[in-house]
Formats: sequence, structure tokens, C-alpha cells
Amino acid sequence: MIEYNPAPPFTSGHPTTATSHLVDKVKSNREITQNRRKAAAIRVLTSKNAWSKS
Repeated sequence: MIEYNPAPPFTSGHPTTATSHLVDKVKSNREITQNRRKAAAIRVLTSKNAWSKS
């Protein structure tokens, strides 16, 4: 008989169960991505033709 085992094969699905190294790496990568997105948005919003209709 095959039984379902609901326990996942890893324990990194939540910051409280992941290793601190992994949490720090994800936060760092997320910060880099967010900074790039913010810079791109600022470039678009401050460009001369940002609000002109094409």
C-alpha cells in the first residue's frame, strides 16, 4: 500500500524554518532586484517624455 506523506522533503518554505544563511541570501537578492526596479521606475518617471502621448 502507498501512503501519502505530507511532510515536505525540505524545510525552507518559510523564513522561520529556513537556515539563516538562506534567509539572508534571499533578502539580499530581493533587495538587489527591488533597487533595480526602483531605479528603472525613477528613470521612466523622470524622463522628458514620460507623460507625453505617442
